[in-house]
Amino acid sequence: MSEAEEAFIRSTLDRPIVLVGMMGSGKSFLGQLLAKKLACEFIDTDAVVESDAGMSITDIFELYGEERFRQAEKNAVAKALSGEVCVVATGGGALGIPETLALLKEKSWMIWLDVDSQTLWNRVRKNRSRPLLKTENPREQLKTLLEKRRPLYAQAHIHIQIEKEGPDTCLEGIINLLSKTIKTAKFCP
Repeated sequence: MSEAEEAFIRSTLDRPIVLVGMMGSGKSFLGQLLAKKLACEFIDTDAVVESDAGMSITDIFELYGEERFRQAEKNAVAKALSGEVCVVATGGGALGIPETLALLKEKSWMIWLDVDSQTLWNRVRKNRSRPLLKTENPREQLKTLLEKRRPLYAQAHIHIQIEKEGPDTCLEGIINLLSKTIKTAKFCP
């Protein structure tokens, strides 16, 4: 990983970096690593929603429904984008709210962490706290959600396919693509 690229990003970054993708794509894990590399704050919108509500996402879904959660998520995203430059991990369905998608496209460097459905399933299948997977066939539900959300994720400024690489390789790929994207935007308006 090029220290020069990291320094370039730190010196020119003028808006938050937002990681989007499906549950299990590594947004929170890679987001924390990226924030550390770039010496900026990391914000997980799911954690913000839980903190603001004083309850888990599962409880919000059960008591108030997905629509209420998405509204709280939209507010958490807007709040994160209104502050200092940072790295933000969104919930997997955040882009389903048109206002959230528009805000992310305008006020962030949005990066789609694209992971195949089998890898996603391997990562989330034992996690019982995923409200949208509490169905008779959670694996099929995951595939359906991925296909439905794919066109939304495809609107991100940067698309990185996450294969079987380790976190260091993924992080290097994110930094390389982010550096190239910022340079292109900066010098080719």
